[in-house]
Amino acid sequence: MGIIASGKYPEEIRGQHVPMITESQFYRVQAILDGRNPNFVKVKRNYDKTKFKLRRIVKCARCGIGLTAAWSKGRHASYAYYRCSGKCSNASIKKRDIDDAVIAMLKQITPTPECLDLLSVLLKKRIIIV
Repeated sequence: MGIIASGKYPEEIRGQHVPMITESQFYRVQAILDGRNPNFVKVKRNYDKTKFKLRRIVKCARCGIGLTAAWSKGRHASYAYYRCSGKCSNASIKKRDIDDAVIAMLKQITPTPECLDLLSVLLKKRIIIV
């Protein structure tokens, strides 16, 4: 159907080649192979990379694989979650919780003004201006 998948990376990418079959045909065949209803057509995936900037950057605590992201549809709204794409079955984590944890970590490792001054002095000593 024109999508390239890799066992190494969990993301699927649309190839530049002309697809041999349509997505509808692909999902019908997959349903038949899996023993499911052959009339079932899977919903087209929507990859919105702008909403999940930490996808595959933040790693799973259990297996170390980069977290993937998805929307969960609730009764009144959709909710953003990160989850492990590995086989460890780690539970989903709210996007807000991941964002807050990363911001807290960045605040801890932000250099102090004194460190920045020392770095500036070191760089001035090392840089040769021509």
